[in-house]
Amino acid sequence: MNVFGFAAPIFPYSSPTIFSMPLAFFTIWLVSILDRSGRAAVDRAGYVAQRVRSETGLGAEGAAAH
Repeated sequence: MNVFGFAAPIFPYSSPTIFSMPLAFFTIWLVSILDRSGRAAVDRAGYVAQRVRSETGLGAEGAAAH
């Protein structure tokens, strides 16, 4: 198997995604928890309404009015 031209793979697994995807999701979660910016507060405040719209469709008609 040719891995970037190296004789042997740098990472000994054929699918390193099993490690990289959970690490990426954990990093995203950690950064979002630690974010104390004003924009993060706005996003957190709108979460419940956005979840209701995504799960039920209630209130989505206002989003289509451009």
